[in-house]
Amino acid sequence: MKCGFLDQGFRCSENGRPDDFYTKCRWQPSIATCPGFDATNMLERLQNRRVVFVGDSIGKNQWESLICMLSSTISDKDSICEMNRNPITKHKGFLVYKFKDFNCTVEYYRAPFLVLQSRTPDTVEKKVKITLKLDQMDITSAQ
Repeated sequence: MKCGFLDQGFRCSENGRPDDFYTKCRWQPSIATCPGFDATNMLERLQNRRVVFVGDSIGKNQWESLICMLSSTISDKDSICEMNRNPITKHKGFLVYKFKDFNCTVEYYRAPFLVLQSRTPDTVEKKVKITLKLDQMDITSAQ
């Protein structure tokens, strides 16, 4: 499946990867059968809702994967848009993709730490570079 919503750095075949065996790999539990992903069903269940991924690059990869899987069922790709017109590539803040026909959003908020990361007080050793304030949420949590 080709997906135009992937960060260019993760488009393996477009970046010259010669094999495509990895595209045929499917996870299947050994004890039970797992039904295939139904993008239309999921979009219908997400109607008038939002899905939010918060985290680092791993969360961003999961977010991109979900957008690709959901978009596979949408014929009019123009009905899917990034709300702030931001590109996915190397984005530092947050991205919100809206599936207009279902009035749902799939959002990614970059937060390597869920708690507030700040500068160190002047009183600490110079080798300490950042401070994590465990009693305060990251500034993006208000969004």
